Parts: sequence; C-alpha cells; structure tokens
Amino acid sequence: MKLWRAFSRASERFSLRARLLSAFALIMALSLVPAVIVEETEEAAVEALDRIVQSDMRVSDLALRGIASFLNARRHEKDFLLYHREFGFREARARYVTQVQTSIGELQRQMRELREVGGDQGTREQTEQIERATSEYLANFLQTVELYELLGVPHRGLRAKLRDTLEALSPVTSSRYEPRLAAAYVDLYRAALEMMDDASPAEYERAIQELAAFERAAFAALPAQAKAQFAAQTRLFRETATGILEAATSIAEHRSAYLKAAQRVEPLLDTLHVTRVKAGQDALVAVRENGKIGDRYAIASGAVALIFTLILAIIIATRIGRGVDSLVAYTGKITEGHLDATAPAVRGKELGQLASALDTMTSRLRDSRDALELRNAQLAARHSEIVALGEMTNSLQACLNVDEAAEVIKRFCAAAFRDDCGAVYLFQSSRNYLEAIAIWGAGQPLPSFPPDDCWALRRGQTHRMIDATKDARCAHVNSEATAPLGYYCVPMSAQGNVLGLVHLEFGPGHANEQGDRLRLLSMLADQLALALANLKLRDSLRDQSIRDHLTGLHNRRFLEESLEREVARAKRTGEPLAVFMLDADHFKRFNDQFGHEVGDMVLAELGKTIKASCRRNDLACRYGGEEFTVVLSDAAGDAAMQWGERLLAKVRQLEVKTSAQSVGRITISAGVAFYPDHGEDVETLLQAADAALYQAKHAGRDRVVGYTANAHSDTKAAARAAVSG
Repeated sequence: MKLWRAFSRASERFSLRARLLSAFALIMALSLVPAVIVEETEEAAVEALDRIVQSDMRVSDLALRGIASFLNARRHEKDFLLYHREFGFREARARYVTQVQTSIGELQRQMRELREVGGDQGTREQTEQIERATSEYLANFLQTVELYELLGVPHRGLRAKLRDTLEALSPVTSSRYEPRLAAAYVDLYRAALEMMDDASPAEYERAIQELAAFERAAFAALPAQAKAQFAAQTRLFRETATGILEAATSIAEHRSAYLKAAQRVEPLLDTLHVTRVKAGQDALVAVRENGKIGDRYAIASGAVALIFTLILAIIIATRIGRGVDSLVAYTGKITEGHLDATAPAVRGKELGQLASALDTMTSRLRDSRDALELRNAQLAARHSEIVALGEMTNSLQACLNVDEAAEVIKRFCAAAFRDDCGAVYLFQSSRNYLEAIAIWGAGQPLPSFPPDDCWALRRGQTHRMIDATKDARCAHVNSEATAPLGYYCVPMSAQGNVLGLVHLEFGPGHANEQGDRLRLLSMLADQLALALANLKLRDSLRDQSIRDHLTGLHNRRFLEESLEREVARAKRTGEPLAVFMLDADHFKRFNDQFGHEVGDMVLAELGKTIKASCRRNDLACRYGGEEFTVVLSDAAGDAAMQWGERLLAKVRQLEVKTSAQSVGRITISAGVAFYPDHGEDVETLLQAADAALYQAKHAGRDRVVGYTANAHSDTKAAARAAVSG
C-alpha cells in the first residue's frame, strides 16, 4: 500500500495526457507481444516451408531425371542387341553403346548431385547403392559388347574365322570323289552354321562329332602328304569352335549379370523417389507442428497481456476504457488466428494510430498465411500430378495396341486438364497428315490435319498462342473458339522421330496457369512418345512375323491360323468358301537359266498380281517355294473358276526382264476346292486343292482345275512326276 500511494503521488506530478500516454505505451507494448510472436512464428514457418519446397522440388526433379536416364540406357541397350547385326557392329556400337554410356554417366552425376542436395544418411546410402549397381550394369554390358565384337566383326571375328576354316576344308572334298567324304563335309558344314547361329553346348558337341566323322572319312581317303595340313586345319576348327562356345557362354553370364544389376537399380530409383516424397511430407508436418507451438506461445502471451491490460483499464476506464477494451478484443482475435478481422474505429489520435498499426500487422499476417496455404496447395497438386502421370505410364505399358492406349490417354487428360480441351494426334504411315486418337473437353479440335498446319511441327519445338495479336496461330485451331484464351502445341518425339502432337486449348478456369500447364504437358508428351513408339515397334514386329518379305503376301503360318477361322465363319453363316492352290509352271527353268535373283523377281511379280486380284476380305498367302494359296470368301463354284481364269490371264501378260533380255512367258497352274463340298476342315480342303493342282499339272499346266475325287488317285503320281521333271 505504501508503494502504491508513493506511485500515485508521483503520477500526480504529470499531466493527464502524459499519464495517458504512459499508460497507452504500456498497453501497446503488452498488446504487441503476442502479435510479434505470431509474426515471428509465421515468418519462420514460411521460411522453413520455402526451404522444404525448393529442396524437395530439386530432389524430385533429380530422382525423375535419374529414372528417365536409366530408362534411356535400357532402351539403347535393347536397340543394340536388336540391330547390331542389321546395321553392322561398328555403326550399332557408335549409335547405341555410346548412348548407354552417356545415359549411365548422366544418372551417376545426378545421383552425386542428389547426394549433395539431400544431405541425409538415407539418401547418401541409396544413391551410393544406385551408383554401384549402375557401374556393375555398365561394366557387364560393355564386356558383353566386346564379346559380341569378338564373335561377329566381319573378316576378324570368330564366326568369320570358323567360316574361313570351313572354306579351307572344302578342297579336301573336291579333290577326292568320295561320296561319304562329301556327305560328311556337308553334315559338318550344316552343324557349323547351326553352331554359329546358336552357340549352345549341344550344338558345339554336334559340330565336334561331325568334325570327327569328317576326319575319319578324310584320313581314309587322303594321301599321306596331305594329312598333316588337314590335321592342322581341323585343329584350328576345334579351337575356333571352342572360342565361339566360350564367348557365347561369357555373353550369357555378363548379360545375366547386367540384367540383375538393372533389376536392382529400378526398385532403388523408385524407392529413392518415394522416400524423398515422404521426407518432404514429414518435414511439412514438422513445420505445422512448430507453427502450432508458436500459436500456443502467442496465445499464452496474449493471455498475460490481457491481464495487464485489464488492470490498467480499471485505472483509466473513465478516459480510454472503451477504446482500449475494443483494441484489446481486436488483439485477442489476432492471437487466436482470426486474421480476417479489421481494426475497430476508436476515438483519439493515439488510439487511432494504434488501431492502424494493428490493422497493418494483421494484413501482413494474413498475406503470410495465404502464401503458406498457396504453397501447400501447389505442392499437393504437383505431387498428385506426378502420381497420376506414373499411373498413366504403367497403364500404357500394359496396352496391347494404340486403341487401348488412346482410352488411357483420354481418361488421364480429362482428369489432369479439367475445364480445358485438347487432343493427341499421331502421324499416319504416309506422314502426310495427323489423326486424333484421343479428344477430351468441351471444345471440338479437328480430327485430322496436314503437318504443315501446325507451327510446332514446322519448327520442331513447342508452340504457344497466348496473345492473338502477337503469336502466330496454327491453321488447325478454330480461331473463334480459342482467341480469348490461347493454346499449346507440343510435338511428341522418340528415338529421333516425331510421332505426333499434343494439343491443349485453355479453358476459362486455367487461362492464368500457363506455366504449370506447359510443364505437365511437356512431361505428358515425353511419356506418350516413348509408350507409343514401343507400341508401333511391337506392331511392326508382329507384321514382319506373318508376312513373306519377298512377295508381300501373308506366310504359311498366318494361313494356318486364318483359314481355321474362315472355315468356322463359313460353317456358322452357311456361305461357300473357295481354296486355291497355285504353282508357277516350270519355275526351275528361271533359276537354272537366269539365276535365283531373277527367280525372286518372278515370285515378287506373281505376288503383286495375286494380291491385286484379291478382294479386301480375301486371303492371299505364299504357301512355300513357288506355291501360293488364295482363300475366296463367299465364292461359289462358277464365280471362283472365273476368278481363277482372270488371274491366269493376268499372269500370262506379265513380263519380267533382266538387264539383257526377257525371261519369257510366265504361267501358273491352279487347283481349287470348295467348302463344304470337298471338305469341312482345313486339312481336307488343302489336300483337295493340292490334288486339283496336280490334276491341272497333269492336264498340261496353265489352267484352273476343280477338285474331282475319282480322278485324284489316278493323276496324283503322274502329276508329281511331271512337276519334278
């Protein structure tokens, strides 16, 4: 009490204004404590979140680039194994092996940079494991390449050396007219060729056995002075064959080693990416927890400030109680996180200034909070995009054709680019126009257009139209629909080839998100290019497996698969079916007189003529040698015979010329059998058509003969004799 009375007497010496100013200063100081705590807490949270976002963006980018680098290395590795014989070893090595080394080097550099950016022990261990696995992968792959070079380099490889050794043994058979010796050499030659194609232990043992048989036959026939040279040549053959077996075995071991290393790298890269994403999420949770702790401190400080403010308010309630109460209440709202409130209107210059200062501080806190929420939303959206893109890539890898891939692409784009519209275009085989395989959104992009209508395809890079007055507009874009908002065109390129285009037109809700749209669209174009290139390569390989490369017709394998289906369809619908067996007359004459190259020219021309004579739903195949098979659906007897006569007339008009002269008149013989008259299964129909072909040969060739059951047994033997003669 004595202290309070002394304080009261001392305060009476000052004017009311001074006392009010003193009291206001004290209240202001106490009120600013929680605000300062909140400000510092929010700023610290924003700074920590900025560091997390920057670090995680960099780490995620490096992890994804590492995955892309390793996928490029695996693709070039497979390209080398597929094309090193087709392109030549040196060109394949320069084209693909160098790319594998470059991709692995990029991956290891990215792992080192990731180790520096990440900094934690887990990232360091994972990146070191990836570097070791990729080094093992690269070393074993390069060793495999060296072994392929040892085997297959022209004029210097082991296969060439073995072939030279076989050629060196050939004079032994030509110098002695021994049938057994010539037969043994032929068996040895075949076994050696099979071993060069498949250097397995079984083929190696077979080649050595055939060599031993050839040695026995040769030693029995050769004079004494030639046996020493012959023994040296056979010893060189054994050594070379052993070298080929050892090289093939080493290739298998090294391939197994680098494939195992690759199998270790892929899950490590995926685990690294997932680990870093989880680390970012954990750091974000920690920042939020720190923010909550700061809020609790601020609330506690605010409570203390309110207590002191209430004590002072009792003293000066007659002057400034009402204004102070309102400001205290406003300060309480700030400490509780209600940053959308505005400062109250109070009387007095000093209180007004205080209210203005508090309002400014609240505005800053509100901006900091909005920035933090925006960063959180951007990080969550980017993570969702990466996850969705990964799921789309996995789905594309499981697709069997472009139609299935188009459905996957359409679903992903409709979800990723909401309120936008666009399309994915692919070049057709003629490359003179592009056709849309997937269209999404409310707009109506063109279903097809020529490549010259797109600026992105002309320039070979991304083209954007944001400002219609400055940016060039592509001819394939509807000007009225996209003039206010703009669009992007991104080419899809893979393996140095432009496959198509991704086109995106901005919707009304995303016109200002151009940067994010372009980033996601570029990632989408890269992934689609790789996936669609793989699908096209798969379709090309399948087409090669069912077609004869010389004539362009389907091969016998495709005939056996398709004829079974055609017979089943004819049985179900009741429609007739005609099966033709065609054979070139005196074909041996072309090979004997003009050479096999001219014989191939004759077969190629026959294939073109047969294919041009068939309808779209007919089936034309090369059965084998100079024989062809044609299946006419919904063709009765007279119509089929007339078709055969027209085909024979077209063949008679063929003229194949060499550099010096014409090969002469070309004719074919044809036999035809009908379903169900001559058989109700594939085997019976083919036998009946073959028998009719023999009847046509026996009857003088250059004619069409229908199958006759009672004439089959009488003419088959004579027809075969005539064909062989």
